[in-house]
Amino acid sequence: MPEANNWNDKTITEFRANGGRVGGNFEGAPVALVHHRGRKSGREYVNPVMYLPDDADNEAIYVFATKGGAPSNPDWYRNLTAAGQGTVERGRETYPVTVRELQGDERDRIYDEQARRYPGFADYAKRTAGIRTIPVLELNRSSRRSLNTPDEETEMTYDNEAIVRHAYHTAEGSVLDVAGFVGSFANDGVINLGHAGIEPSGVGQESYRGEQLGELVLRIAKLFPDVHRELHRVNVLGDTVAVELSIQGTFLGPLETPAGIVQPTGAKVDGPCADFWYLRDGKIEMFDCYIMLDTMRAQMGVT
Repeated sequence: MPEANNWNDKTITEFRANGGRVGGNFEGAPVALVHHRGRKSGREYVNPVMYLPDDADNEAIYVFATKGGAPSNPDWYRNLTAAGQGTVERGRETYPVTVRELQGDERDRIYDEQARRYPGFADYAKRTAGIRTIPVLELNRSSRRSLNTPDEETEMTYDNEAIVRHAYHTAEGSVLDVAGFVGSFANDGVINLGHAGIEPSGVGQESYRGEQLGELVLRIAKLFPDVHRELHRVNVLGDTVAVELSIQGTFLGPLETPAGIVQPTGAKVDGPCADFWYLRDGKIEMFDCYIMLDTMRAQMGVT
């Protein structure tokens, strides 16, 4: 299991660093990262999977629960079908999807086409023959509009969780899409930084607006070039998104402090953090970040 997780992590890092392209077993094949939540734990997981694009509908892709020809279905299949929705990273896009399991002739037609293009899928089917039929899921980009009733005007709705996840993605050290991060915010959007025991929105705390939003992302990436935010739990209540996470990375850049420059130690950090995002009309208006600063400084070797 640890080997599989390590392979997943390496593939995910390569995918995000190269705009959705990966080598190895996936060389030249269409690959997506599928986000799904544990049915019991509620924890988010990410799995790289090959997909078949729908030639008639660019909003839909098909994924195959092969598990390398194993006798049981993969967990990501169970989680997606239980939830009926998920999130997909495809190329440089991240977007929400609905989930539909194909049945009968439709399922067979799509699977046979994938096996024709990639013969390894025919081998998976042979290995599972008489044990299970490999499921095929259609992942369809979620609509951003919904009609309340035929007599009412169309109301624009947004997937706030997907917007926040996209903001985290753009700030990853392996991605560092500063323009994409800033573009997630409203024109007057603000980031407030605090630490344990202090309100981040309080007077005297660090606040960033406009171009400063991008400068903050670059400043963090300079300190930790491999910075990664591991999301442990995401809770959505309307236009508010609360996230429990860890900020991980290697201290490789100089740290400016009032007392002078602290040289990097090469230490690994894994600091607990709580983030609160406030959105309106699909844009981030305010982002409050609570950082366990003392913990991170201790891990960095900074006294």
